[in-house]
Amino acid sequence: MKHMVLTFHRAPRLLALAAGILALALIVFASPHTASAGNGYSLTMGSAVVPPDSAVAVELNLVAPEPGVGSYAIDIRFDDSVVDLASCQSLLGGCNKVYGAGLVRVVGIPFAPMVGEKTLATLVFEATGNGETTLDVQATNFFDSNGDDIARGTDIEDGSIQAHSPTGPDIQLGDATCDGHVNAIDAIRILSEKASPTGDPCLPYGDVNCDDLVDTTDVIALLMEFADLGAPSSC
Repeated sequence: MKHMVLTFHRAPRLLALAAGILALALIVFASPHTASAGNGYSLTMGSAVVPPDSAVAVELNLVAPEPGVGSYAIDIRFDDSVVDLASCQSLLGGCNKVYGAGLVRVVGIPFAPMVGEKTLATLVFEATGNGETTLDVQATNFFDSNGDDIARGTDIEDGSIQAHSPTGPDIQLGDATCDGHVNAIDAIRILSEKASPTGDPCLPYGDVNCDDLVDTTDVIALLMEFADLGAPSSC
């Protein structure tokens, strides 16, 4: 009977001791703090079309809330049989365009936490073939100013490059978007360029009537051709 009373009184102490050991184990063996999904940070890669004998620039953009970015190493993968990286300029000067075959790395450790909207890098691509490649963005190392890993919770949007090499097939007259199709979208592109000029290298292909001008007369000719009301462009 005495043995039963002794066990009863020691039980709370044993439970408390077990709880303490469990809590200590959770602290010692817990993984480092990682920001959860949807942390407000985002990385966005631009997209573009590379016409023959030309180059295009695309941007890697960052949106960072408080407490801001403390350091980063961002990899961008692409198919080097489709495009070649001609140059890379980064916000903090860390851009290795020959980090690997079809791979560029953008790095930075800002002097102060990076908050708000920033362009981390501008990449210039030239066509080496015909086709399309994804600009695959990977946050290899991405930490906020507190040293917490924010890569997993960052919203990442890949870009793409569509290329037409000089040795590839000619782009059809009227294809003002260089997407391989002549349709109403090309007419809209021409009109928008007239309203707000951008210098898009695909616009010269919108010269449907071959008068060395890209204007509303080309839009009319393009729409008539698209509606089978006019002769196909061949000039």
